[in-house]
Amino acid sequence: MTHTAASVKQLLTNKSVNDIVKSNKVYSLFSILNKSNYKTSWIGNSTIVKSYAPIIRSNQHVELIDKFRSIMSFNKALDEEMLQPFDSVLKTSKNQFITLHMTGSHWYYENRYSAEFRKFTPVTDSKYIPSLGPQEIINSYDNTLVYLDNFIDTVIASVEKTHTKSIVMYVSDHGEILGEDGRWLHAQESEVSKNPAMITWYSDELLASYPESVKALKENQHKRVTTDFFYHSVIDLYKIENFNYNKNQSIFRKGNF
Repeated sequence: MTHTAASVKQLLTNKSVNDIVKSNKVYSLFSILNKSNYKTSWIGNSTIVKSYAPIIRSNQHVELIDKFRSIMSFNKALDEEMLQPFDSVLKTSKNQFITLHMTGSHWYYENRYSAEFRKFTPVTDSKYIPSLGPQEIINSYDNTLVYLDNFIDTVIASVEKTHTKSIVMYVSDHGEILGEDGRWLHAQESEVSKNPAMITWYSDELLASYPESVKALKENQHKRVTTDFFYHSVIDLYKIENFNYNKNQSIFRKGNF
């Protein structure tokens, strides 16, 4: 899927990208973790869409930044506004799963980062794409990635200070088209937007406790996976017992994919 409304639901439940018919048994990742005595928290800077709202509400703690503004609004809060509540929640428990739902690099790119991260110029000065040059659009998009890099680095630094068995996973729910085949943005048919980004960081404590899982992660790093992996990989890494999931979809097991 190449749009948030569908992609988020498939990331956070057992619903597969290959499902043709609706499943009668759709399990929220958060509900499973809750029943296994892990605290779940959702901190978001993006409007909760109706299609996945029940999934988000299954978290024990839900906090929305700038909840009265959608990504289409002017003066939408930047994603960095999530960092303070994230640090607060991070201190509440060692056994938890925290989700940060960013606005990210959604159009209009110039609204997604602060001036200090404007490393590539010239940038866009209009939301009307036909009036813009390709390089202007690409520069603005690349600046959102500079901002994203700093955001992820800050999150990792906070988690690293806890000195616990921890992992930080950044998964984009879709890619972005930047002029390929004369197209731009996403939510349209394109192989480019079906190739979202992912980054994984793990603490020294997690490596010491789960060396085989980390070894498998490294082995799988160049393999092609669908977003189905996320749900099954989290359950696998958290060692959830007495629950049926697809171990073959876990990036923390050797020989998969």
